[in-house]
Amino acid sequence: MTSVCNYRCKFCCMQKLTGDLTSTMQASEVLHHLKRLGIEKINFVGGEPLCNSLIYDVTHLAKEIGFVVGITSNGALLTEKTVNRLSGSVDWIGLSIDSSSDEIERHLGRGDGSHVRHCTKVAEMVQNLGIKLKINTTVTKLTCQEDMRDCIRNINPDRWKVFQFLHVPGQNDDAVESLGITD
Repeated sequence: MTSVCNYRCKFCCMQKLTGDLTSTMQASEVLHHLKRLGIEKINFVGGEPLCNSLIYDVTHLAKEIGFVVGITSNGALLTEKTVNRLSGSVDWIGLSIDSSSDEIERHLGRGDGSHVRHCTKVAEMVQNLGIKLKINTTVTKLTCQEDMRDCIRNINPDRWKVFQFLHVPGQNDDAVESLGITD
């Protein structure tokens, strides 16, 4: 959707990419082409997809075309109003939570120290609307020994995806030494 993001996650592999979806006409052409290719599911990402005002029109269009529609968000811009606006057009919302500690999240670049608390509230809103919930966790040097089971049980997502922080040359070079982990 966009390369713009409201967070500055130190390990992000999209830091220096540029580009935005600029029109629903452009989105329509791409979505119809993907449908003709037999694609059934589409997930809108960024940056932060909610930083692009077209997210609502594009998810609605994708749903009309017949896709299973998801977005992956850091969660900061998801409010009762935005979640309700996405309801009916989005089947899945993925939230990025890399630690059960708001302080570690802040240190990683995710918000101002209330990321986990906010995402927990968003998760409840999402689930109450019948939207499936996925949590994405990127494991770094700061979190590789952390036990997140209580946090994940509390949020109770439909899916929990766990990723290893990876170096993407030219994107997150500055984070490799402080956050990189071995296999």
